Amino acid sequence: MIARADYEDYLIYLYFGSNPDFLTACVNRAYRDFNRTLHGFGRLENSGEIYNQAENLLKDALDRLKLITTNQISTEVFDNWHKETCEGLILLFESNGL
Repeated sequence: MIARADYEDYLIYLYFGSNPDFLTACVNRAYRDFNRTLHGFGRLENSGEIYNQAENLLKDALDRLKLITTNQISTEVFDNWHKETCEGLILLFESNGL
């Protein structure tokens, strides 16, 4: 019989893949969701470099979010973090012609 933990592990594998680095797997999955609306990115000569910069930006943002304790987090704090993160990504892509 399959245990619930095995079932959950399988679902996580289906959605995020087999990367043991869960943070990178989450960032990669978010990119796959996002790239359907990002037109022309694949045609850029430096798309790999831009992707790496975006990945690092997201990882740094998530690390900053982790530093906020449960007592300090609020809707306003999270919304500000989210807005700053999105603005950073927008600036990165706009500065590279997208």
